[in-house]
Amino acid sequence: MPTITALLPRAVHAPAPAQAPYEDCRPPIHGVSLLVPVGADALVVADLRSLIMLPTGTVSDGQTPEQAARDPLLGAPDGLPALQRVDCVRKRLRRRKVVTHVLATKPMTRETVAQFAYRDPRGLALVRAAVGLSARPEMSRRDRLPDPHRRRPLRASGGEPASARRR
Repeated sequence: MPTITALLPRAVHAPAPAQAPYEDCRPPIHGVSLLVPVGADALVVADLRSLIMLPTGTVSDGQTPEQAARDPLLGAPDGLPALQRVDCVRKRLRRRKVVTHVLATKPMTRETVAQFAYRDPRGLALVRAAVGLSARPEMSRRDRLPDPHRRRPLRASGGEPASARRR
């Protein structure tokens, strides 16, 4: 007895989907965050009316993250020195994917940082060096941790060392 596939000259297949079924149609948002060390124990932060954050910016179409990293901090006499890509964090939000490139510079002096101005659409922001955890000894311990523990948020204080806050 012949089967149905034997009776059909060719099996008709459904066309393959053009994209994955759960893929968003909207393009991802690309951003850049800057880690600018000041000396050995501080980072540059933007102070937006008591909201302390790392200097951030957006990456436009046709622009590399290194080019976009030069936009948020204005006023450096020679620009930001030696940008180096540290991490790339991809996070899927409800309707769109967000990609954040984290770039670091060489350590700078407080005098150089005092010349910076942060470009922010919400208004005037103060740029200051916040004393936080010493990055050098912690990095060697963090490199040995599994990947989820490496991306803990950085703690930055408003001027007092983080070791003093833990006591």
